[in-house]
Amino acid sequence: MIRRAHAFAALLGVLAVAVGAGCGEDQQEAFAEDYRPLNRQITSLGEFTGNAVNTAERKTNAQIEDQFGQIAAELARLRGELQELEPPEELADAHEETTAEMRAVEGALRGIQESAAQDDPRAARRETIELVRTSEDLREARRRLAGETP
Repeated sequence: MIRRAHAFAALLGVLAVAVGAGCGEDQQEAFAEDYRPLNRQITSLGEFTGNAVNTAERKTNAQIEDQFGQIAAELARLRGELQELEPPEELADAHEETTAEMRAVEGALRGIQESAAQDDPRAARRETIELVRTSEDLREARRRLAGETP
């Protein structure tokens, strides 16, 4: 009888490990399913932002202020959606790094918006340089997270 109890306990232990492994895969799949479209939106917004920077010299300060404010708001929305996702443990660091880099880009976008509002070309130039730097960091973090996502 004792042997049966040990065998049964061992079987339950094996089943628990198997079920736990399956849950990890389900969590990875669920994260990937939610992250992929979000990743596409972040990429698309990055391309739109690059175009906005390239065409800014042909715009008024009010147009720049409005456009970069809208881009910052959209990035904040996307960052919020990404933060709501629960990554599997092995993606937690890349997930956290991506959201932090999104916050940094958002800050640079707000800096450009504020520079336009104050008609301060020097500040706009500094913030644009910061935007380029932080965008590169975000691109790397986003690619790393996408590359690690199954």
